[in-house]
Amino acid sequence: MTNTTREQELIRAVKEADSAYSLVKAVRILANAHLEAAIPTLIAVFSYNNPGAAELAAGGIVRFGKTAVAQLLNLIDDYNYGGRAWAIRALSGIGDPRAFDTLIEAAETDFSMSVRRAATKGLGSLDWEDMPKDKIPAAQEQAFKTLLLTCQDTPSVMVHLPFSVVRKWR
Repeated sequence: MTNTTREQELIRAVKEADSAYSLVKAVRILANAHLEAAIPTLIAVFSYNNPGAAELAAGGIVRFGKTAVAQLLNLIDDYNYGGRAWAIRALSGIGDPRAFDTLIEAAETDFSMSVRRAATKGLGSLDWEDMPKDKIPAAQEQAFKTLLLTCQDTPSVMVHLPFSVVRKWR
């Protein structure tokens, strides 16, 4: 079996899953296969309303690291806040500064508290050293202002804000 055939079979198994159990099983296998062609399918799983499958898909996406960031940013589900929250969680787990604008916007404006919490965590988890040095001070200032804004949210948002965020920037 060629790699392309295997990829197609694993992706098809996710798309054709006919129960919550078979979806979770198929996503686990696909995520563990670590096939770059599977990234869009794993991202699509975020919107399937199956938290077990979404968590496995997010873990698989995070293992791809920076390789998955562009696709995550392009494929975020603007119409499904659950799917959006899982995509933001994956971006937060990766910590790539290319997600900065998306995290800022989500933390400041998203109506869904799960999305706002994930974005807030993501702002505290960015790998600042991967950002151009001349952009870091302004970005950290903007992130700090956004984090202060999120302090006005309900206490459940702040549960996910790492205490080390402020110390790391000062």
